[in-house]
Amino acid sequence: MILVVADDLTGAAELGGAAVARGLSAWWVRQPPWPEDADVLCLDTRTRDLPPGDAAARVREGVAPWAGRAGLRVYKKVDSVLRGPVLAEVEAVRSALGFRNVLLLPANPSRGRTIRDGHYFIGGVPLDRTEFARDPVHPRVTSDVLALVGRMEGVQVRLAGLDEPLPASGIVIAQAGSEADVARWAARWGEETLPAGGLDFFRALLDRWLPPRPEHATRSEALSGRIGVTCQKLTTPATIRRVLLVSGTASPRAREWRQQCGRAGVPVECVFSGDETDLGDLASVADRVGRACANGLAAEGRAMLCLGEPARAASLGDQPSVWLDLLARAARVVCERETPDLVLVEGGATAAALLDEFSWDRWRIQKEWAPGVVELCGPDGSGPALVLKPGSYAWPEAIRRLWFKGRTL
Repeated sequence: MILVVADDLTGAAELGGAAVARGLSAWWVRQPPWPEDADVLCLDTRTRDLPPGDAAARVREGVAPWAGRAGLRVYKKVDSVLRGPVLAEVEAVRSALGFRNVLLLPANPSRGRTIRDGHYFIGGVPLDRTEFARDPVHPRVTSDVLALVGRMEGVQVRLAGLDEPLPASGIVIAQAGSEADVARWAARWGEETLPAGGLDFFRALLDRWLPPRPEHATRSEALSGRIGVTCQKLTTPATIRRVLLVSGTASPRAREWRQQCGRAGVPVECVFSGDETDLGDLASVADRVGRACANGLAAEGRAMLCLGEPARAASLGDQPSVWLDLLARAARVVCERETPDLVLVEGGATAAALLDEFSWDRWRIQKEWAPGVVELCGPDGSGPALVLKPGSYAWPEAIRRLWFKGRTL
């Protein structure tokens, strides 16, 4: 079995999707009991926004039941641009499970995210000159990788190139400028080393850990149970009639999508209109917005639910977590009144708030629409399927075609 330890929901789901694409069964989980039929367990510790000491304690508690388990593979998922208490969490997993050292490869060259000469680049642009510099919680104000991870007392952290030897202890941050570099780093991994990083490194390690997939193993065979296990209710374009999109991000891509919805006649409902002077009763706000969105979904088969003008909402004195909880409550109202076949969720914090509304601590990872864009369903297969993606990712073309089917932009 493979245990993935991630600091947030979308990171856990992202790697679970990669496992499902390889024909494995995968679950997103937060706490026991663990699914017995899982090839891959993706443990979401929800620690990205915690102080380092608190994050390390929660991670140690989460992985403690797996100490000494024979045949277990472990991967520590970290944010690809190193947001959150990365060193504290990686070291917590290493020490709790008895690894000698850590090989940390956060770069994802498949998405243009590379590390060279000690600096992080996205599409050739230094990290601190990208939209991540404006992250409201973890702004990336430098591209210097060692500065991004910081320091931790008693833990040696160093950068290394492919031709450099790996030290016997400490944390090594691997530099990688291409997918071939990532594959070469995966070839250097050893049993006593904890691998940590992003999606590309995990995929490369799966190539080492799993036998070659038979050429005749088709997707339908995997779904039938010969290779993996999925929900019985598999969404396909033919079965999807009602789609709800819940967006809690203010990224340029999300704003553009919202504008395109307006031009295509897709209903868009916002929690904040920009004119509020007082939120009043939050439950009433969620109910009002949710009902309006449900009416739009029933009429058009598509509806978008978003925050609207959160910058103006800040003047009301509430925190972003309150806004997202409000958005998630409104989404639940929609699902209760006009059950969609599919719910698209944009943004990791938004997805976490929405899953909290469903009160389930485990979801089966059903399929990967594209790298990082993953479909989940509830443990009993009931309710709508959810498709999650990080706020910085674009929706894949298959989702775009499904959403705007029959509409003119």
